[in-house]
Amino acid sequence: VREALSSTDSRQERRIEDLLRDHRNRERTEAKVLTSDVERRCEENARTWISHAEEKARVMASRAEEQARVLASRAEEMAQASMCRAELAQSAAKTAEEQAQALVIRVEEVARSSASLAELAQSAAKNAEEQARFSVQRAEILAGKVEEEARVSAVNAEFLASRAEEQAQALASQADATAGRAEAGSSALLDT
Repeated sequence: VREALSSTDSRQERRIEDLLRDHRNRERTEAKVLTSDVERRCEENARTWISHAEEKARVMASRAEEQARVLASRAEEMAQASMCRAELAQSAAKTAEEQAQALVIRVEEVARSSASLAELAQSAAKNAEEQARFSVQRAEILAGKVEEEARVSAVNAEFLASRAEEQAQALASQADATAGRAEAGSSALLDT
């Protein structure tokens, strides 16, 4: 009877040990599955964050580049407009000088054709010379104004180009910072 009871107790103990071992194995398996699922979700979230950060950085860089192009194009247009004004001023000065020379030549021809109109011719020549001098002075003043406008426009264009470069650098820095924060967040999730 004692041997039978002892044998029964041994079987029960082994059965209990088997049950405990099976329970521990199930817990380990469930823990592994849960850990694997958490790691997978963390990796997916990290990839999503990184993808969003990279996309945002690309968009910001593209905007910065577009703004830089627009500002550079505007500066170039202003410079070209200033050059056109300078060319127009030079052309006006040249035309005024040619007209003055033509007027002087015409007066001289009239003076040669009639000796009786010598005094009138001299007066006309004097007036023509004064008009020519006045026209040249006006052309020089206009050329100076246009040259000053061209210089100011060039300075403004350089300032706009500098601002465009600074804005592009600032946006690029923001994009880098955003990508860095996203990477740090993904690393924190992976660590968790």
